[in-house]
Amino acid sequence: MAREDAIRHHVDRAFEELDRARSAATPEAAIAHLGLSELHLGRMKALSDAPDTRPALKLVASDT
Repeated sequence: MAREDAIRHHVDRAFEELDRARSAATPEAAIAHLGLSELHLGRMKALSDAPDTRPALKLVASDT
């Protein structure tokens, strides 16, 4: 999964968990969903803050 796709996945899941927290039947369930949302936001932040590990590419001129 590409880095941008992984970030988008965690953002989407965080919002889904917030929606579930709002519609939870009990305070305990709402707290659990808020916790899951925080975990997804934390993972999104970690992916966003991580240095880009792709190899640097250089354009070279062909002698032919």
